[in-house]
Amino acid sequence: MQRQWGLLFREQLLRAGVTPAAIDKRLARGQLVAAQQCVYRMPGGMWDPRQAVLAAAMRAGGYATGWSALGLHGLLDLDGRRPPRWAHQPRAPP
Repeated sequence: MQRQWGLLFREQLLRAGVTPAAIDKRLARGQLVAAQQCVYRMPGGMWDPRQAVLAAAMRAGGYATGWSALGLHGLLDLDGRRPPRWAHQPRAPP
């Protein structure tokens, strides 16, 4: 779960034997928190911007690209939304 930043797919829970009713009960009790539709996280931890990016990618069934991918790998500050200095280096005129 470390590679998933503490996020779980509904499908992962179902494959692990957790019933849909049990998932709903855990959501109602606050034992699970919905990060996106069908993507959950455990309560208590700080919500990290990288989790938001990964949750959106998981929900879409895809992956992060561009600035979002850089943020997931710690190469971009997702809080400040600023690209790193090295990301765009204008070329010197020929």
